[in-house]
Amino acid sequence: MNAQVSQMFRSVQVYFPFLQDYRFQLQRNVRCLFHKTHEKDFEALSHLPKSSNKLFLDIGANRGEAIQSILLKRPDANVIAFEPNAHLHAKLKNLFKGDKRVEFYNLGLGSSTGTFELSIPFYNDYMFDGLASFKEERARGWLRNRLYGFQSSKLKIKKEICIVKPLDDLKLKPYFIKIDVQGFEYEVLLGARKTITSSKPILLIESPGKPEIEFLESFGYNCFVYKDNNLVRGKQGLNVFFIPGHLQSE
Repeated sequence: MNAQVSQMFRSVQVYFPFLQDYRFQLQRNVRCLFHKTHEKDFEALSHLPKSSNKLFLDIGANRGEAIQSILLKRPDANVIAFEPNAHLHAKLKNLFKGDKRVEFYNLGLGSSTGTFELSIPFYNDYMFDGLASFKEERARGWLRNRLYGFQSSKLKIKKEICIVKPLDDLKLKPYFIKIDVQGFEYEVLLGARKTITSSKPILLIESPGKPEIEFLESFGYNCFVYKDNNLVRGKQGLNVFFIPGHLQSE
């Protein structure tokens, strides 16, 4: 979906909130029918090296689009999904009810154990739950250039207290980790040092910055993007794959 169409949908749903759930359901049905992922980059999941390890982690599960894409391309996967927003967590559990391949944690991941305020943007009293962030400036700033006729006076930020833990505390051994946490990616990585060292998972991070890239390069990872139906070396893309050296020749 191009940027202008997305902007139009966001603007309309502010005044007709019920349309959002219908839109997401329609998109899920279309993806399932045509066996297409929610973002083109996720088609690369079919190109990743095969492994007996089937554990995929979705950190920042949002509305479950990445979960669906993972299961479409890797139907034998087991997915553990993390979503700190209680409202979205409840929707996710209902959406994937009965699918034993998926497990959900109403939990945020970070560099240390504690409680954090999750900032959730509301515009014209409509909740943009998918844009919640542990960094208020990210939750507050995202809509400014993405709604037609944006007015600062209509934007409100509401706070929700969430439990946050380091991934290392869960002692998981993942094959693949997707991270999309609205500006909190580096903190997630800091709390996953032991997991990265011991399991060497493939990672997919949305719009990683210099801190995330340098952190993973220090562990022997290289950056790849999905282009022309293949994974190629590069750092410029909406989603960047980080693949450890021992898998790059497979």
